[in-house]
Amino acid sequence: MGYKSSCYVNGSYPLLLFLLMKTEKNLNDIFFFLGRGVPESIAKNLKNSWHLNIYFKKKNKFIKYIEMYLLYRNLEKFLIREKLLEKNIYLQDNVSYSQFFMNHINNCFLLEDGLANYNKQLYNEIQKEQTRQKRLKIVRDRFLKRSKIYYKIFGLSEKIKKIYLTGIAEIPEIIKDKVEIINLKEKWEQLSLEEQEEILKIFNLKNSDLIKWQKLKNKVLLITQPLSEDGIITEKEKIEMYKEIIEKNKLENIMIKPHPREKTNYKKIFPDVELIEGKFPLEILMLLGINFKEVITIFSTAALNFKGITNVNFIGTEDNIYLKEKVGEIKKVYYKI
Repeated sequence: MGYKSSCYVNGSYPLLLFLLMKTEKNLNDIFFFLGRGVPESIAKNLKNSWHLNIYFKKKNKFIKYIEMYLLYRNLEKFLIREKLLEKNIYLQDNVSYSQFFMNHINNCFLLEDGLANYNKQLYNEIQKEQTRQKRLKIVRDRFLKRSKIYYKIFGLSEKIKKIYLTGIAEIPEIIKDKVEIINLKEKWEQLSLEEQEEILKIFNLKNSDLIKWQKLKNKVLLITQPLSEDGIITEKEKIEMYKEIIEKNKLENIMIKPHPREKTNYKKIFPDVELIEGKFPLEILMLLGINFKEVITIFSTAALNFKGITNVNFIGTEDNIYLKEKVGEIKKVYYKI
């Protein structure tokens, strides 16, 4: 019978979102294309998956183009062989292989990727952006990436039939007609115990960890972000920023939840601070009903899922000139329960 649908994600959170809202009960009916933003430790738990983790940038140009051609050609053959061209694909449309999948698959459905999905200024820029490409790039993409058309991102393309958001911010008018709001907590509670355990297993969560975390009281959670890994600031600047947050708030009962893509050794830097380790998306803690006295972040959207459950200190970029220049102005907000 083959696969009933496919999914392409480049991070742990959109993968969790898809697993919560998928219509297929059996994971064997879905094929997963996983970008390198999905940790290998999670990718290996999905039996029907292809981890697209080739690092083209580390190759010389000739080798890079050969590998790129072979990869995209093999992907194209796979889609045809597995009859996925006419099946639904749930994806992020703004990451590495998105244009390839949108060029080949007719029914595309967009998964939330963070605050960018709610950024009105970004949508205005995309609308004004010149989509014509240089002739050389067009030829290159057609031959190497098997992509004839460049589709607008963040749901603005006609290829995107529906956009699944969680409503963490005001939805831009331009995409409202396509949006369906997903309540993560409701979706989780609608799953059977076996389905919940299946998701926890994918993210390598153990019962011993869950029992320990469910006993937490009066803890403050600091959610860190891959700011140095993404080239926004240096590793030293990132560490200094989090040191300042910890010292400024005089947090004795603080816990740190690193982002799945971070490489920073927080245990070495903050030996007295307890870590919540693991490559799983933070939202799982909210789904499991694990409460904190307060959640603090610079601008991680994961914190916004705790609104109404606990106090959320969303620092933003208003008071940090360098961050503001790099990622734009993100307003400081304190959400109190």
